[in-house]
Amino acid sequence: MSSLGFALANPLAWIPVPALVWFVIGGLRLRARARRLPVVVGTAGGDAEAPRQWLLAEGLAVDEATRSAVAAHADRAGLDVLDLVPADLPFDAAFDLVHLVDARSYTRNRLAAGRGGGQAVVATPDVLERAGVKQASDGDERMDPVALLATSVRLK
Repeated sequence: MSSLGFALANPLAWIPVPALVWFVIGGLRLRARARRLPVVVGTAGGDAEAPRQWLLAEGLAVDEATRSAVAAHADRAGLDVLDLVPADLPFDAAFDLVHLVDARSYTRNRLAAGRGGGQAVVATPDVLERAGVKQASDGDERMDPVALLATSVRLK
């Protein structure tokens, strides 16, 4: 019997084809979601209107140009809370993030679960106070990444 005869006689032989198509379509969907995340370039800063508190994962540093650009972006977009996703976020964390967050609808949906990269969050002191988050006197609060993710949920 030829291999074609085997494929026609055994319907299970076709399972890899739709599975591969499903996998490729899912990958393209996640890639589109990742491209919808706004990119803030460290040199595109400006004067921020609102004071900001930085919640950072332990060991992470954010330079002044990036801080300025992020604050200016948050002001322009009218955001009181902004989760930062570093360009070098590990693959598994980036995969989980784009799988859970659709940037197209996330900011409009006030009841969406807070999700983020677990690396850095910038928020206004007013929002932090309402959420019961401790504020550091120097403007930076260092946190464990898991605690930072939990705080993101409260802030959203």
